Amino acid sequence: MSYAVAYGEWPGCMGPGYVDGLSGQGDHVFQLHHETQNPKLPPPEFSYFRDGVHVCGFQMYMHTWSHEITGTRPELLSAAVRAAGIPDEDDRAAAHAKSLAVVEETFRLTLPREQVLHQAVRAALIKGQSPA
Repeated sequence: MSYAVAYGEWPGCMGPGYVDGLSGQGDHVFQLHHETQNPKLPPPEFSYFRDGVHVCGFQMYMHTWSHEITGTRPELLSAAVRAAGIPDEDDRAAAHAKSLAVVEETFRLTLPREQVLHQAVRAALIKGQSPA
């Protein structure tokens, strides 16, 4: 399993809609995009790609943002997102936590928190990006 962390100025050429080089033949890519320096405070956005195709994704705080689940297979997430109450959750932190739980359960993903926060992880430069 691999993890990639990208950092760049907003608006950059990464994030929702950026798929160039992220997913090849048979690759499953799960992307979490979070713009910490955007003054509009958009919610984190989750996207799932397979073979370079955006399969499904959603904004992880729907209360005042988009309620749409996007992609070619939105049904992979729609029932779980509604069952968790994410569209009606008005607390951002709670919506983000519920959204992460839905993503983890739906796709059977877990991030090794201690490893990501406190250990060195392998990194790769994505074509077209420059290191900070």
